[in-house]
Amino acid sequence: MLGPDCRSRVDPPSCRVLTVDPAFSIREALAVDATGRIIACGGNQEVLALKETSTQLIDLAGKTLMPGLMDSHVHPGAALTEYDHEIPVMETIQDVLNYIAARAKATPEVRGSTSGRSSSPG
Repeated sequence: MLGPDCRSRVDPPSCRVLTVDPAFSIREALAVDATGRIIACGGNQEVLALKETSTQLIDLAGKTLMPGLMDSHVHPGAALTEYDHEIPVMETIQDVLNYIAARAKATPEVRGSTSGRSSSPG
């Protein structure tokens, strides 16, 4: 539950926080605000110093925490081509966004589709 200061802190006293910074540092604790933004990462004592009466502590019981990890992946055999063309080489996030936008424009609407491009019935 969030307190009146609208902050929720996470303190994993017995875990490993993989920061994936340039040194690939491993820390003990992490503090997160109510919006999900990381506000501190470091040792237990350092992060616990930020604790307030409304702080929510979460013990990860020895688990590994990887902030920001998004497991977006495809299986190569299924992703080498789409049904009507090869998928181009994409090297940046903008390349991916441009490709998706172009495919969305080129794909006809289908009634009852769950792709977000369906037309409403009626």
